[in-house]
Amino acid sequence: MSKKNIDLFTKHGVLTESSLRAREDIMYKDYIETIMLETTTLLEMIYSWVAPGIISDVTAGKAVSRNCAALSMSKQVSWVKCFWCSFSFCLQLGTHSSKSVNAYVNGKVKLLDQVLERTDELKKLHEDFPEHASPAEQAKYCRDKLKTQMLSVRDATDTAEKVIGHAAWPFPKYDELLYIHHPESDIEA
Repeated sequence: MSKKNIDLFTKHGVLTESSLRAREDIMYKDYIETIMLETTTLLEMIYSWVAPGIISDVTAGKAVSRNCAALSMSKQVSWVKCFWCSFSFCLQLGTHSSKSVNAYVNGKVKLLDQVLERTDELKKLHEDFPEHASPAEQAKYCRDKLKTQMLSVRDATDTAEKVIGHAAWPFPKYDELLYIHHPESDIEA
């Protein structure tokens, strides 16, 4: 807190310097507790929900790929470019080629790696929190280290959310939150 601010409040009898310092300390501690709680919550969400959801989606994709490979070997089939995803699509089997599915699944594996790497870094920063530093230094650590890494984790999970199937994603997706409609039976007349 600057001397100029202290002088302003004390000169006009609004607060004493010790009251200002106490308020500053309380605000720092509140900020620190909030960021630490948000960090803990994000870590729990990623490790308990998001990562297992991505793994589930990747596992399902690998099973589809194996089925595509087995089916395409057993029949004479013709392939076209899929309208939705631009992968090769088999008209007779109603499925994508195993090569296309493998490429798609490998992309999801890379996203999982990215989410986990960033989350592991956040966990390390959380564990390295400077317990014995001043509240001002702790608040700066929260702002500069934890919040920055939380945004990095968020960026990776937002990217993953766009490609992970609805059934595997553990939380409502943005489109579900924005465009969900209640069934007419839920609306009272």
